[in-house]
Amino acid sequence: MLRTVLAIPAGLVVGGIVISFVQVAAITLLPLPEGVPTDRASIEPGDIPAVNMAFVLIAWAAGAFAGGGTAARVTRSAKRRLALIVGAFFLFAGVYNMATISSPLWFWVVGILLFLPSAHLGAKTLGGPEEP
Repeated sequence: MLRTVLAIPAGLVVGGIVISFVQVAAITLLPLPEGVPTDRASIEPGDIPAVNMAFVLIAWAAGAFAGGGTAARVTRSAKRRLALIVGAFFLFAGVYNMATISSPLWFWVVGILLFLPSAHLGAKTLGGPEEP
């Protein structure tokens, strides 16, 4: 029971760390061009290059994958369900981010569609076998 209760927070922490790591690595390797506003309210669709936005999606997918896999690994049962709960938390956070920072339509579509499958794949890949 304790492992089931701890699985979701563990998945959220690990997923958040992975998202942060990938985003920091991406911005280090591919900095934003000069003139891109850093204030959330000032950003308009098209201000951020598509390649930088793609790295955000990669970070979100990696975080959902790692978070879902962690939740599935920590618990002994209901692995897929707990992984999808972690993916849903990240989905809500992603929708909030997309709503507060103007994002193009393609980013919304891909962003919404990637969290739950990534968490599910993480559970299948990293979660180990389901115990009775």
